[in-house]
Amino acid sequence: MIVVLNDHIRGIISNEETLWSVLEKTLDDCVGISINELKEPLANALDRLNPSLVIQNSILGKISDYKTISFLQDPLIEMKRHFDSLTSNLKEKIRRRETYSDKIRKQFESFQKSIKVTNSNYISNMYQKAGKFKVIPMGVDHSLFRPLDKKEMRRKYKIPLDRKVNIFVGSQHPVKGLNEILKMIQDDPSIFWILILKDSKIEAGHNYLIFQKISQTILAELYNCADTCVSRSITESFGLAVVEAMFCGTKIDVPKTGIFWDWEPEGKDPRKEAFSYGLDKDTWMKNWKQLVNSC
Repeated sequence: MIVVLNDHIRGIISNEETLWSVLEKTLDDCVGISINELKEPLANALDRLNPSLVIQNSILGKISDYKTISFLQDPLIEMKRHFDSLTSNLKEKIRRRETYSDKIRKQFESFQKSIKVTNSNYISNMYQKAGKFKVIPMGVDHSLFRPLDKKEMRRKYKIPLDRKVNIFVGSQHPVKGLNEILKMIQDDPSIFWILILKDSKIEAGHNYLIFQKISQTILAELYNCADTCVSRSITESFGLAVVEAMFCGTKIDVPKTGIFWDWEPEGKDPRKEAFSYGLDKDTWMKNWKQLVNSC
């Protein structure tokens, strides 16, 4: 039996698919455990299941002595460099939350005697002190995220037909660069924006629409409304939203981070380029199956 471990197996915004839920569905004899929903001690659950392999998020730290694949998902070293301070550390301690240093220590503890996997050369390079990583890029459900009729989608969501439209997907955490996006919105009011935000304290404006807690189907339709998907993230482990937009045929404007650290799509046919780079769901799971079968 294979056990997949994360705080949550499915996404907490709209119950969306994640790496963990897709692995649970795809791998043979596999069960997923959402630690935050567990009714018994994790050690007891693992001993009861007696797995031949555990696949876990590295942020959880060292979980057990079972054979383990530790998946590095969060670029905390770079986030610490940009956002760590004595003040932020004190706030986290007062709130009894882990600091960046605490979280990074747990990541490195999880790598000990584990098979180390991540999703981009960018994050593998960031954590090179931990040793060699197997890099398996994330994959997108290309049957869901696909090109649709742009005019039809714009009419559906009351988005102007005669204007250039950009889309941004992310949270309001400073790492996502939303302040820079808002400056772009202010500097050029001729461009209409779609903002997909996990949390929003922003009032609606004349040249942008805000969406929150939407389904993956609606997200795919909104990508199709846009001419360009724009990211200004300071750091990303991968850049999933941008790749989803590519599979919808939407052009991209991104910094050199995540999968785009060492990959520069030409932009002529975004969907074709994403397929060619192996970023579809089928290739993603094929690579994971090969790794698991070799363990």
